[in-house]
Amino acid sequence: RPNLPAPPPAPAQVHKHTAVAKAHWKDNAGWQIVEANKDLLNSAQFISISLDEATTVDNMAVMCVHAYVLVDFERKQIFLALKEVQKAPNADELLHTLQSVLEAASLPASVLQRKLVALGTDGASVMVGPHSGLAVKARQQLAPFSASVHCAAHRVSLAASVMDKHRNVQRLTRVVENINQHFCKSPARTQKYKQLCHSLGLKGELIGRAAPTRWLSLRKLAERLVRDVRSLVSYFDTASTAASSQTSLLSWQPADSCPSSAHSTASTFCAKAVPSLSRTLCRRWP
Repeated sequence: RPNLPAPPPAPAQVHKHTAVAKAHWKDNAGWQIVEANKDLLNSAQFISISLDEATTVDNMAVMCVHAYVLVDFERKQIFLALKEVQKAPNADELLHTLQSVLEAASLPASVLQRKLVALGTDGASVMVGPHSGLAVKARQQLAPFSASVHCAAHRVSLAASVMDKHRNVQRLTRVVENINQHFCKSPARTQKYKQLCHSLGLKGELIGRAAPTRWLSLRKLAERLVRDVRSLVSYFDTASTAASSQTSLLSWQPADSCPSSAHSTASTFCAKAVPSLSRTLCRRWP
């Protein structure tokens, strides 16, 4: 038998093992992932699609498309494309963009009629409109047996946004922002806080910033605030005592701008308000 070269490793193997990546991965090897994804899509019995349309910072409409298949009872996610929407992002143009993405992934209309079973989108009318939305047009022109699914993450985000009107959640948002601003640009304060946490036997994780583009990011920060309330109260009590000597020099300033006042307010909030916030979050935002 002739000595044939060994076949290239699977993309998953290259991703998981550094030694394999060094031996086989090159700058022009992206085609292996593309071909592996096409083979996975062609071998799948059914396919579902999720897509989202967004506007970039330079005011360009783009569509992000993912496909999902079931392999050995395990769902596999495949990134298909981040495609620019050339014209106005109405349902017809979005459908045209989606078709071009699917055709580039070797999924022509004849295949989609048999395999595409679900289309997941957000709740915008251009996506799920009952008469002329993208899901309706896709069912009429691409996949007659597909079901339209309103993305669960979007629905949860909409439901959670109701909590923004709740007084305790508004207070929580403010205190998280204030604590983050207190530490984010001061390595000295961060180091003091971590030393205090270490002496108390705590991990000393800082309160991060609630990202407006990340759904429900405030919940993780609220859980951390409730968990680390002891160290935060101790830190701000210490900082308030250290800053009290400066209050006479700053007596002409408003109370909110005084360091002692700011630290005392944060300490009081952590000590008194966090328990009620914890109960509110557990009851209303499980």
